[in-house]
Amino acid sequence: MIGARLWTGVIVKKGPKSKGKGGGKGKGTPNQPITPTKPSKLWRWLRLAKVIGLILAPIATLATVLGHIIGIGPLWPTSPSFTPGPPSYGAAMDIPFTIENNSALFGISNLTITCVISASFVGSPEGSPPQINIGVRASGMPAALSSTVGAAMSGRMKSGSYICPLRDNRIGFGGANAADRIKSAQVSFRAEYDARIPWGSRVASDEGPFTLVTTVPQYWVKGALLK
Repeated sequence: MIGARLWTGVIVKKGPKSKGKGGGKGKGTPNQPITPTKPSKLWRWLRLAKVIGLILAPIATLATVLGHIIGIGPLWPTSPSFTPGPPSYGAAMDIPFTIENNSALFGISNLTITCVISASFVGSPEGSPPQINIGVRASGMPAALSSTVGAAMSGRMKSGSYICPLRDNRIGFGGANAADRIKSAQVSFRAEYDARIPWGSRVASDEGPFTLVTTVPQYWVKGALLK
């Protein structure tokens, strides 16, 4: 039709305004995303520690595998380990334990050992408890120990022998030494030695219990026996 006007515009509907501070323009609108905050220093340190752990874990595993393949021990400091000796027809407390330093690079300095004994004795005084706990330490340690275990343990991958010094304490039952009157027993070992870091401090480690098997011959086994 002549004289008619043609309009081809596009109608745009405005959505509701966001209510917020600053004249209704709040954070979180589609046109104004929230700005992320910077990570804290603690989070950065935690992430760095996780990355370092992921790097060191396979290295430690590889070092352990290589150590077993080529016949050497761990490449890091280790606490002394205790292994009971062979069966014996003698007194149980006279059976030696082998102490080993399994580290291939680090020694153990100024080692002292306390033998903690939980035992029942034949001929115990009347009225005494059935189980007596005794903590004994060799006299003169670490000087006395350095001539036997200490000198060997200061070296890498070395071992020495240790006997719980119950007999040296002269604990008697019925006129006999307590070491000869044991009916049942468990022993644990507490080792103390100089720390590598920080210098001047001491490190303590515990191992046990070892349980006496009262067969003939008698011997020690690691762990508690099932009853």
